[in-house]
Amino acid sequence: MRRSIPILFLLLAVFSCSKPESPDPSVGGPGTGNETPPPSPPPTPPSIPQNEYKPGKWEAVADSCTFVLVENFLVKEKGVFMSRPGDGKASNGIYWQQAHAIDVLNYAFRRLHGRDDTRAEAYQRYIGLWFENNANNYDTSHRQEGKYGCFFNPYTDDMAWICLTLLNFAETFSDAGYADVAKGVYDHYIITRLMTNEQGRTGLPWTNNPDKGMGLNACTNAPACAVACRLYNRYKTKKYLDDALLLYRHLYDDIYNPATGRLEDPPLTYTQGTFAEACRLLFHITGEAHYLDTAYDLLAFAYTKDRCTGKVSVGDEEWRILRSEGVSMDQALFKSVLIPYTVNFIQDTSVPAARRDEIKACLLRNGEMLERTLDRKTWPQMYACYFWGKTWTEWAASNQAELDRFGGSLATYKVAMSAQASGASLMEGLARLEREP
Repeated sequence: MRRSIPILFLLLAVFSCSKPESPDPSVGGPGTGNETPPPSPPPTPPSIPQNEYKPGKWEAVADSCTFVLVENFLVKEKGVFMSRPGDGKASNGIYWQQAHAIDVLNYAFRRLHGRDDTRAEAYQRYIGLWFENNANNYDTSHRQEGKYGCFFNPYTDDMAWICLTLLNFAETFSDAGYADVAKGVYDHYIITRLMTNEQGRTGLPWTNNPDKGMGLNACTNAPACAVACRLYNRYKTKKYLDDALLLYRHLYDDIYNPATGRLEDPPLTYTQGTFAEACRLLFHITGEAHYLDTAYDLLAFAYTKDRCTGKVSVGDEEWRILRSEGVSMDQALFKSVLIPYTVNFIQDTSVPAARRDEIKACLLRNGEMLERTLDRKTWPQMYACYFWGKTWTEWAASNQAELDRFGGSLATYKVAMSAQASGASLMEGLARLEREP
């Protein structure tokens, strides 16, 4: 990521020949009237009224939120995303963000394939273009080395996020070519940066440039650990498991607080979620239950503790909703990373049912709040807010200082690709649970 660690931590921490038909926002999303009816919705947690649920509710809202992301932020002839509509210049440095924005389309393709092939094929085309255009990577220094060289970047974490997305594509399309590129990136540019610092800690540095910061941080080592796990699962090469275990030990021993479930300070949802996924994967590789326990603790912290949530009164209850982590293009994207890994945990039948239900209820509350606060009168600029528990107007009224710090107005920061990607990720995640509880 092109940012300064100290600044981040102080602040918290579109042109296609055939456009999809615009959905009707009054019903949440597009509908032709002949879709295959979705399966019955999952059981409703006691704290959420039963009448809040309708068959296909989350798929409908996901259709809308993903449509807004595509129509307002996607450069359709390239398959990459702009930071703000028409803001191509400011998008030149957006690289790691491309991974999580295109992941929304990846999950939408999985949901729509065989049911709405027009939209599914459009999303598949954009994914192919994303790959052809190297995810908008601004670094061209290693392209002569092969396709994997097109994804080289000075920032180790950025390459790890890209690898995870490439591995998602390999699974979605049963195309080993995507995985082979991810393997090349990892083998040549990620794990080769492994180092031991002056404190005797061994892990991956944030960048390969000492002037930019060589910290062995969580936002680098957590996704790299998950990449190593997934490469081991695909290629069955022991070295990848050894790498994953080494990176896990650094994260657990040097950064993680097992007493609370907090990974770093300040805690950030994307690293909580990514380390949870790495732990879940390690459980399935080793069979050791403590990994699954740690995955639960990490997610429970993200969804239930003050450091990662804000409180919203709903009737006689008080719901914890994932907080705004900032208005920068990096910070507003964090929740889009957490959500898919949360869904993986909920859908994993190896997790005790009570824990799955607890995290599921938390995710559903976030979905309920975002669905309620979307301003349908602004369609098709129906943007997700940084904090899903408030409308844009409500949020800005209590966060003007944060907007002022960035020198921007609500009109400027209300249109943010990363915030929309996070909202769309949430709804695509809930749609996954709706179809595959």
